[in-house]
Amino acid sequence: MSNNSKIIAYLDESFRKKNIDSISYLFSPSFAFHINGGEKRSFKEFADLMKQVSSHIEIIGEKMVSKDDIHFCTEFELPLRTDNNEIIIKIGFIEVEIHNCIIKSFNLHHRTRKSETEESGQAAKTNIIAYV
Repeated sequence: MSNNSKIIAYLDESFRKKNIDSISYLFSPSFAFHINGGEKRSFKEFADLMKQVSSHIEIIGEKMVSKDDIHFCTEFELPLRTDNNEIIIKIGFIEVEIHNCIIKSFNLHHRTRKSETEESGQAAKTNIIAYV
């Protein structure tokens, strides 16, 4: 296992223990955190969000994987309760860039999964339009 892979494993372990603040020294001073390609956010914003979601998020697959030992990624699902007390599921993927054991960026890409009812309703609309 490469040193970068060990750092990513340590990041994952710290995330699951809601302990991101304890590994702040592994993040570059110019660390960039983006959600859906939006504006750059700070390490504090990143750490706060990770504490909020760590006990609810489900990582899909084994662990973060990389083809070049620099860019690591994984997929996730995150159930959230709305103000109407309904559960919605956010699905997406995470990209982490790391150089020489220093985490440079963390990019979170997500969207809301449509419920089966919404999807079948959309399919019915599409079928009706097709037959008109």
